[in-house]
Amino acid sequence: MFILEAHNLKKWFGDRLLFSVDNLQISFGDKIGVVGRNGAGKTTLLRIFSGEESIDEGNLTVKGTFAWIRQDPDIASSLSGGEETRYRITQALNSHASLLFADEPTSHLDIKGVQWLESELIRYSGTVILISHDRELLNNVCTRVIEVDGKETRVYNGDYDFFVIQKEQAKERAQFEYQQVEKEKKRLLEAAKEKEAKASKMNIP
Repeated sequence: MFILEAHNLKKWFGDRLLFSVDNLQISFGDKIGVVGRNGAGKTTLLRIFSGEESIDEGNLTVKGTFAWIRQDPDIASSLSGGEETRYRITQALNSHASLLFADEPTSHLDIKGVQWLESELIRYSGTVILISHDRELLNNVCTRVIEVDGKETRVYNGDYDFFVIQKEQAKERAQFEYQQVEKEKKRLLEAAKEKEAKASKMNIP
């Protein structure tokens, strides 16, 4: 059962296309990591999925309930940053929402806190969509990766390490194909010059 479907989705920032999602289908129970450079629109993507921000083009269907673990919680005066973060994570986990959005949830957590969060996300019965720069967390929790990269959004099956391998392979394929195209263009240009030279010789009286 798909809990989230997006087709031809686009988000603009003024007259600049922030990102597009051609086709995305997320099933109940999926654990998905969202990666990309800073400013690519990762948090905006989650806010769109949760209905907090509108889309500019395309179709989006989201079913069920959702909960958030936000990147920058307001720190209560009686709690430390780590305690406040753990409290908010526990609240989100205890909601048993169909979709759990987590935006850099390891902020303010120590090593034990990160390990605790990791085990909780793995055990979580619903769908998890996680933004994180923690490579180990992404590897241990996620089975798919969404990359928001230069307007285009790509989906990779596997953990973060496998995503890196697939991305590198795709880059190598693109480079090889580019070299082949350039080689063919050069061959055709040289053939055209040779044909022109032969034609010129034939026209000499």
